Amino acid sequence: MKSDEGKVVLVTGASSGIGEAAAVAFASAGARVYGLASRTETAKLARARHPEIEWRAANLAKRDEIDEVVNEIAREEKRLDVLVNNAGIYLFAPLQGSNDDLVRRQFETNVFGLIAMTQAALPKLIESKGAVVNVSSTSAKKPTPNQSAYAATKAALESLTRSWAVELGPVGVRVNAVAPGPTETPGIARLPMPKDVLAAARAQIIASLPLGRLGTSEDVAHWIVLLADSAVTWLTGQVLGVDGGLVAT
Repeated sequence: MKSDEGKVVLVTGASSGIGEAAAVAFASAGARVYGLASRTETAKLARARHPEIEWRAANLAKRDEIDEVVNEIAREEKRLDVLVNNAGIYLFAPLQGSNDDLVRRQFETNVFGLIAMTQAALPKLIESKGAVVNVSSTSAKKPTPNQSAYAATKAALESLTRSWAVELGPVGVRVNAVAPGPTETPGIARLPMPKDVLAAARAQIIASLPLGRLGTSEDVAHWIVLLADSAVTWLTGQVLGVDGGLVAT
């Protein structure tokens, strides 16, 4: 029997990168997976790649869209066992180059959207004594120039993870997080910098990693699935670094 047979899992930001790998990993383990994308067009493309996953679209900056999609899943499935809060945006800029829109957009999705999604899913998670896995970043602990607003959103996520673990433990809901290090995802290639500068930065990052390579989305997804496993009953409030040893340096 597959380890997640019969579970219902919701993964946000599931149309690419770590979220997509996590959605596929849960489905491979036997779960019925709902993948959430930010736009209908993106969800359609993801559905063509992974028809075994149920795809939905919602803007995490809009609470009504969050409530609508969670209520729809609840009507269809009558249960929800795992919520993976993976959706996030990163808009890198130095402090002097930041503006209100850049900062606000990151907090709206990475913090406010995460809170709203967890609130919407919580009644079903309490019923199933389920699990929440939040996706943070080594940026929360490893200061890097031009990432202060993004890093602050991830530090907030880690604080929420610990607080919710204490608050929700008595009702049987476990809350943990993974903090990926530098990972090969489509978003890296879209960073607004010349290709030669990006290649040089990539080489510098790899040289700084004790394990000598960038992570893959599958490296991170493996631990997301494990943290959500119902056999893991004595682990909550933890932030697991999946970073090739970056934070240790």
